Amino acid sequence: MIPGLVDYVAQAKENCNRNSTLLTWDESAAIYLYSMPIPFFSDLNKALRAENRHNLKPWFAFLKLFMTALVKLPSLKTIVWRGVWGDIGSAFVDNYRETWWSVNSCSRALKVVELYLGKMGTVFAINAIHGKDISEYSVFKEEQEVILMPGTCVRVNGKSLNFENRLFIVHMEQEDPEPMPIVSVGRM
Repeated sequence: MIPGLVDYVAQAKENCNRNSTLLTWDESAAIYLYSMPIPFFSDLNKALRAENRHNLKPWFAFLKLFMTALVKLPSLKTIVWRGVWGDIGSAFVDNYRETWWSVNSCSRALKVVELYLGKMGTVFAINAIHGKDISEYSVFKEEQEVILMPGTCVRVNGKSLNFENRLFIVHMEQEDPEPMPIVSVGRM
């Protein structure tokens, strides 16, 4: 899957928060592994966004552990910030609704998102209602990272702000998802 993954897992198990009263050692290590500066999290999100759902099969064991850990963490109602390179803000119009199928890393600290903007970028200010603060379990505790889990529903609240064609700001509200019908997906 990822070259050196066995070593990364060992590193995560060695360095993760083992003193948690909420999570098991393996669950804590799963969050730590996700936060490591390796291609792991981007490869996971590629698989989550892929149209071919079979791409997720190698990730099932990790996803079960990771999602179990996130569900155990208390949900936060707070403003979180997410920064992405480029102008994607103009694609978001007032009241536009979207479901994010990837794991979305955000921060409670606006300063942190500067690292992800470059010369032109989009900042999302998101009123989260089910954010999961992983700071206590992350490699980078100072980033105050908050996860919005796969399946997060968001709605744009107002028109996006375009500042000198280089900084775009989009205000969003996290919403409870609409109930989805259960369908048969066949065998994977």
